[in-house]
Amino acid sequence: MLMIKKLKLIPIFFILFLFPNKDSLYSQDHKGSHLQQVKSSLFSYLIGSINKGIVPGVSLSIYQSSSKVFDFNNGIDSKTGLGIASVTKPFTAFAILKLVEQNFVNLDEPISTYLKFNLENSKYKNNPITIRHLLQHTSCLPFRGSGKLYAINKREFYIPTQICKSGSKHIYSNSNYNLLLAIVETVTGNTYKNYVHKSIFGPLEMKNSNASRSNGAGGIISTSQDLAHFAEMMANEGVYKNRIILSRKLLSQMFQKPTYTEDVYSFYALGWRVKKNMEGQIDYVYHTGIWKDSLCEIRFFPKQKAYYVQLSNPKNYETKKINSYRKTVTELATHIVAVLNKMKPIAKLGLQNIQRL
Repeated sequence: MLMIKKLKLIPIFFILFLFPNKDSLYSQDHKGSHLQQVKSSLFSYLIGSINKGIVPGVSLSIYQSSSKVFDFNNGIDSKTGLGIASVTKPFTAFAILKLVEQNFVNLDEPISTYLKFNLENSKYKNNPITIRHLLQHTSCLPFRGSGKLYAINKREFYIPTQICKSGSKHIYSNSNYNLLLAIVETVTGNTYKNYVHKSIFGPLEMKNSNASRSNGAGGIISTSQDLAHFAEMMANEGVYKNRIILSRKLLSQMFQKPTYTEDVYSFYALGWRVKKNMEGQIDYVYHTGIWKDSLCEIRFFPKQKAYYVQLSNPKNYETKKINSYRKTVTELATHIVAVLNKMKPIAKLGLQNIQRL
C-alpha cells in the first residue's frame, strides 16, 4: 500500500519522461511536446524540493547557443550571490591556463620552480610534482593527514604529506588548488583576487562575482547569471561575445585524459570532470560544488554549444536527499539539452529518486 501511495504522488509527466515512445522521442513532430514535458518535470521537481525544504531557493538556467531555453528562480534569483564551493576550481585552473598563455608558467614544470621549496616525500623525490599534477589532483597529496604548515605570500597553508608517486593516481585534494593559488600570486606578484578579476571576471562581465575570500579550492562568491557567462565561454571554445578569452588550443588541454588512468570515458582533467561517449567524443564537461548553504553546478556540452548553471542554498548539504536532488536535477536538465539537440538520452531518471522525496 505504501508504494501505491508514493506512485500516486508522481505527476503524469514523470511517467512520460521515464518511458517515452522510442520512435517519437526525437522526431521533429513530437520534439516540442516532449521538450515541454521534460521542462514541466524539472519545474515541478524544483517546486516540490523547495516546498519540502530540501533547498530553500534555486536559480537554474539552461542555454542553447547562448539563448536561454529554461529559467527557474524561486527563493533566490539570478543575481543572488552565493558561495560556489568547489566550482572555484575551474576558475583557478582557467587562471593557470591564462598564465601559460602569458608565458608565466609551464604545466609540466616542477612546482618547486615557482614556490622555491619541495613537497615531494623523500620516497618519491625523483618524481617531482608539476603544475599539471596539481590541476589533475594527481600530486598524491591527500585530502587529510599528517603534514606541515607552509607560509606562502603572507598566507598559510597546511599541506598533508605526499602518500604516493606523483602522477600515479587521482586523489581529490583541496591542497592542490591551494598551491595553484600560491603559484598565481608568486609569478604575477599580484593577489589571486586581482588576477582572477582582471583575467576572468572582467572580460566575462561577471560584475557580481568576488574572489577576495578564495583559497583557490573554494570561496568564490558568484551568481547564476555570472556563472552562465563563464559557462558560455567554455562551451564556445574560449570565446565570449566574439572576444577570445583563451585560445582554443589551450582550452582543449583542459579536457585531455590524464596519463594515470586507462578510463577514456570518464576522468578528472584540468579543473573539470569530463564524460566521453563510445565514439570518443565529449558528451559533457562539469564541476559541482557543495558546502554549507551552497550547492553549485556548471555543465556544458561543447558539441551542442549548450550549458546550464545552478545555484541553490541547502540547509544541510550532507543529507541523502540533497544527493538525490542534485542527481535528479542534473539528469532532467541534461535531458532537456538532449531533446533540443536530438541526442540519445545520456542518463535515465530512476523512479526511486522521486519516491525518496
